[in-house]
Amino acid sequence: MKNTNLFTSSQLANEASFMHRRAKAIARFFRGGAAKAEPVVGDTLGLVDTHSERALHVGRLFKLAHISTERVKAKQKPAAKTNAQWLSKSFRNADGQRDYRVYIPSTYHGQALPLVIMLHGANQDAEDFSAGTQMNSVAEAEQYIVAYPEQPISASLMKCWNWFKPLDQLRGSGEPSIIAGITHEVIKTYNVDSDRVYIAGLSAGGAMAVVLAETYPELYAAAGIHSGLAYGVADNPFSALAAMTDGLRKTRERPVVDGITPLPPVPLIVFHGDKDRIVHPSNSDALMTVNAPSADRHGEAADEAGWFVATDSGQVRDGHSYTRTVFRDSTGKTLGEQWLVHELGHAWSGGNSAGAYTDGRGPDASRQMIRFFAAFKTSDTERAAFHPLVGPLPHCGPPELIGPPSAARQQSRGLLYRSLARQEITKLSNALVGYWRRAVLYAHKPAQ
Repeated sequence: MKNTNLFTSSQLANEASFMHRRAKAIARFFRGGAAKAEPVVGDTLGLVDTHSERALHVGRLFKLAHISTERVKAKQKPAAKTNAQWLSKSFRNADGQRDYRVYIPSTYHGQALPLVIMLHGANQDAEDFSAGTQMNSVAEAEQYIVAYPEQPISASLMKCWNWFKPLDQLRGSGEPSIIAGITHEVIKTYNVDSDRVYIAGLSAGGAMAVVLAETYPELYAAAGIHSGLAYGVADNPFSALAAMTDGLRKTRERPVVDGITPLPPVPLIVFHGDKDRIVHPSNSDALMTVNAPSADRHGEAADEAGWFVATDSGQVRDGHSYTRTVFRDSTGKTLGEQWLVHELGHAWSGGNSAGAYTDGRGPDASRQMIRFFAAFKTSDTERAAFHPLVGPLPHCGPPELIGPPSAARQQSRGLLYRSLARQEITKLSNALVGYWRRAVLYAHKPAQ
């Protein structure tokens, strides 16, 4: 009887050949050569390196259709004429340059307004993300300024935020430094209430929003995470794919220094679909576990922290049902919300079909996030300037620093890149040997 659980020798040989080509591409890239890259479909979290042949493999794995941003834009209806402004901006610091869009509501006349930073998902830009989430409409009604940083193709083939790369998980380094710099620039340019600055994102953008909340807790009063992942669950494409698949990766612990009280976690409102096939819904549980590690989901306080949990459910008319879990402290103050939307896939709940990755049948995530944000200010919690997360890393300047990286900083990054490359090539080599060994054993296995 044929064993259908085994790969054929041809399939194993093909996979081994792919791993061999991948290892050669990585080695060539880190020697300074250019590895051939092609566009990829389906990589909604940015697992594909710009210089990697793994792009096609990930696209075939997910089997997702490429959603053209230009096609999405063509579907959008012309906006009603108002005094609102939709501006194009650009920011540059020592870690790089990014364009961004800013929405200024028509009611803005110099008064202090809150700010929301919105981080798009794969294959999106500010135009598409704003159309799909309808956050500008909510901001107009609630008087918020909204900024949309954009990830260029030069940083990721699918325009994904590199949430899983080690240098992009640190304060004062990489993309967190750039996004924080954009935040500071908007605050300084407009009369933004610095106590009411928030961040939100979808998919790769949601994962990067978590990184910003962890590394700049004094800057953001709360965060909205849609279909994202917890901080520190991955440090390379392989561990990122594993975290997306099962949501069981170990999260990174917050740094603690003797004699210094760590800042409390930034309050989170988390949305996830229970039919998400790209990012497993258990990742939302991991997010809340980090923020409320002592919470008892049966409604009773657990240990000294005194967290309480309450769960309710609802149904959108002619749409999806949902379960909402609210986390509160001993005083009854809400510190986190988790929304599990039933039958929702990898899409923005309650979004508009004018944008990619949306499902209008779910509860309106944009409005719920703004409602949640309104309850929080950074001044509500002590944000000690000497906290280890607040100070810049020794080799990384402050986010406002303008100019090229120093020679010492470039050398430090080069050493880290080469170390990571050696680790990945070793893993690929071991996998290659395993594939070939299985192929040989299977080829010589007697027929049954």
